[in-house]
Amino acid sequence: MKYNSNFGHDRGTLKFWNRSSGKVCVLVAHMSSLACSKVYEEAKMLPVLLSAELFRRCDVWPRGFQKLGPTDQNIALYFFPDGESQKAFDLLVNAMMSQDLAMKAVLKNAELLVFTSSMLPMRYWRFQTKYYLWGVFRGKQTAKPRNVVASEERTFAESTCMQGPISPDQYTSSC
Repeated sequence: MKYNSNFGHDRGTLKFWNRSSGKVCVLVAHMSSLACSKVYEEAKMLPVLLSAELFRRCDVWPRGFQKLGPTDQNIALYFFPDGESQKAFDLLVNAMMSQDLAMKAVLKNAELLVFTSSMLPMRYWRFQTKYYLWGVFRGKQTAKPRNVVASEERTFAESTCMQGPISPDQYTSSC
């Protein structure tokens, strides 16, 4: 895994608001050294603080990942905890993994989607023995009308992915 921590800010941060504790968890963003110039340009425009919502991963999973899955070549940004947020970060990553969640931040020109490292090939699952988060940019998506299909015709995956964002207080964190 290679990342570059200098992409316009000394470090980029992603805030995650935990309503139950009233605190913000801070994640530090590092650009992948494998990222293309388009990613670099988008990363330079990131605000110092981003707000992200939790969604079911299947609701935001890019179409391009559905057949073969993502690889290290797809990673735009890596996310690690700032020095004070290691425990909260671990709780967030574990909750995202156990509930199959992802984060989405809507930007001016794109969306930033953030996933757990367990969505990558196994050899990329851990950095310094720990799971981590990684992100990709994609064009803004227009809201798609929900397909009204009889529930018995839905697959399990479809039926569990019909809801919107997950409330941040649906997981316990000490942020």
